[in-house]
Amino acid sequence: MRSGLVGGALDRLEARAESLSQQAEHGRIVPDLRTADVYHYRELIERPGRLVHRIETDALQVMAVLDG
Repeated sequence: MRSGLVGGALDRLEARAESLSQQAEHGRIVPDLRTADVYHYRELIERPGRLVHRIETDALQVMAVLDG
């Protein structure tokens, strides 16, 4: 049995990542970082993974794609 970000889950996460070019504010502030007063990182959840991105003045950077 395969698990993790394979097949459909990875495809869905990639599609959601592409939507960030139009909706950079999409996703929630990363809860782990909010407790440290860090608010410029957001995350998109697509179980079993998540994509963490940073919003900058003129760009959006994907910082991590996490499995699990």
